[in-house]
Amino acid sequence: MPIDEILEIKCPLCGKPHRYGLAVEIITFMGSSPDPTPTFKPNICIHKFTRLFTCPEKNEEFQATIKLKETGRNPIQDVRVIGVVEG
Repeated sequence: MPIDEILEIKCPLCGKPHRYGLAVEIITFMGSSPDPTPTFKPNICIHKFTRLFTCPEKNEEFQATIKLKETGRNPIQDVRVIGVVEG
């Protein structure tokens, strides 16, 4: 599964920052133009998603709420946590 976003979170379990890969599912509309250049000024929305993450130090799960920006041209349908990203 491809990683669309990388998010760094300070872990509430061990106190260290961890980087997680996210898969962002975008809603596509029939008849949408494949041209990524908008012909209008899109509205920006902030979406909140609450997901489970795993601390790689303690191998325990914790819940966190993340915020992602969305433009009117690319509405977000869902976000999945892929896992810890090294580097």
